[in-house]
Formats: sequence, structure tokens, C-alpha cells
Amino acid sequence: MDPLKGASTLFATVMLAVLVFVGPARAADGDAVRLTVSGPGVPYAQVDMEIRARGATAIVRLSRSFGEGFGAQDAVGLSTPDELQALMDALQKDGLFVRPVNGQRPPGGHVPDVRYVLELRREGRVQRIEVERPELLPDRRYSNAIERVRRFVTQIVEPEGARPFVDGRVPKDASGFLHLETSPSGRVYLDGVLLADATPIEALRLPLGTHVLRIVARDGRLERTVDVTIERGKTTSLRMTLE
Repeated sequence: MDPLKGASTLFATVMLAVLVFVGPARAADGDAVRLTVSGPGVPYAQVDMEIRARGATAIVRLSRSFGEGFGAQDAVGLSTPDELQALMDALQKDGLFVRPVNGQRPPGGHVPDVRYVLELRREGRVQRIEVERPELLPDRRYSNAIERVRRFVTQIVEPEGARPFVDGRVPKDASGFLHLETSPSGRVYLDGVLLADATPIEALRLPLGTHVLRIVARDGRLERTVDVTIERGKTTSLRMTLE
């Protein structure tokens, strides 16, 4: 056997073994992804979703603050640093933090403002974007990233898809109702806020006026966005196919 050829083969084998052994770096202590949702269009004072690496685990937290001294509703679960690493990789791959749309407001002022702050902490570096009503922006990367983080958190702390809080401050004399059926079933967002985890929706009380309704299929592949007008004391019925 040629000694040089044998040495080359051994070197290649060792290098391959090293590459396989090292693999991708995982999230380190303190690495985190955090999404904060607030604004007049949110039925809570603030909603926080966070995934933070700690040792051999990643802490997943969902906190809904009621404000005005009424405390908060918290849910906590566990993930892994590898899963957090994959989430951070996916967010950075989309280029969201390279040229962010911080402070950009979509056209139109007929829906309540919903403000999202997405923060990524990695290897001591903090990257942050702020956006309002991303579902109305032409660049869908922002709404997709927000949905990616929301899905990651809720699948761990609310695996059964608990129904979101519906704002009880809507007065009866300034509201109407929504009946919605879709094919296939999907998550429902009203003015950027998660309204229901699945369709159909029956006789749900909503404030008067025109709202942006977005329905996303459970697999994320199909969706549809429409304007819906709620009239006083009346039920608005919609049946649609996601495309």
C-alpha cells in the first residue's frame, strides 16, 4: 500500500470524524428570543413570549399582563438549547435583522394599532426589530417570523391551543358578531391579534367598524386576508376557501 495514499485516507477520515462530532453549535446560556405584543388592538396590557437557554434546557414562557394592578397570567414550559438554536437560525436566515422596518406603519388607520417587538440575544449580541401591524406590510417575512415564534411558544406551553382572551371591555351597544367558516380550518387573526386557534367561529362579539381578518391554515401553507365590517347588533357571516 502507498504510504502517502494511506496517510491521505487516514487524514480525510479523521477530518470527517471531527466534522461529524463537532456539529452545529447550540444555544448558550443567556441566548434568547423574545416577542412582546402591545397596543390598543391587544386585549391585554402586554403579551410576552420568551425562549431562553439555561444549562441543558431552554425555558419557554408566555405571560399575559392585564395591567391596572390585576396581575398577569403566566405559563411556563421546557425546550432544548438545540431547538432554540434552530429557531434563531431560522429567524436570522430570513434577513429580518439586516435591514429592519423599525417604526414603519402600514397605510390606513381604521384598525387599532398592534405593536410587535422581536428581540434576539445571541453570543452577547442583541438584535431588535419593531413593527406595527405586520400583516398589512408587503414584506411577509415579519408576520411569518412573529407567527414562527408564537407557534414555538404556544405548542409547548399550550399544546391544546387554549382559546385566547376576548376583550370584555367591548360594550354590547357598540358591537356586532362574526360567524366564520373556512376550508381548510385555520387560525384567525383580527387586526393582527390571534382571535381563535381554529375555525369555525360562531357568534363572536366584536367591536364595530372595519377590521383586517387573516386566516392561516394549520400547516402555514395557505392563508387569506380580507376586510370585514361589523355592524351594530348584526351578525357578519363569512365562508371562504384558503388559497
